Amino acid sequence: MTISARHTRRRVWIWLLATAFTVLWVRYVGAVVLFIGAVAVSDPRCGSDAYAHPHLNPSGIPWLIGAALLWTTPFIGVAMARRSIPTITLAGAAGITAAFAVSYVLTHPGPVFCM
Repeated sequence: MTISARHTRRRVWIWLLATAFTVLWVRYVGAVVLFIGAVAVSDPRCGSDAYAHPHLNPSGIPWLIGAALLWTTPFIGVAMARRSIPTITLAGAAGITAAFAVSYVLTHPGPVFCM
């Protein structure tokens, strides 16, 4: 069985586009989603005590978790559509990264908009 050059070229383009999408999603969308989550759980007080002893805004926790789940959705979707070791590993890594980001933001709240 032979593989045509057209088929090989098409596969290379698909892998390049998938890699570019993954890098853009992880870097830029991840930063935006993490910022939204950090703002949602930030301390609404703007005083010297907010900097010394920041409090967590509990009403923003569902927003933070929802933002993390939204970020992991493409990885989980690809892993469900194409059940292979690399896609499942990527989805697992995305889930672990999202869980780490959520735990970090919840353990390090701060006044985001207070300057």
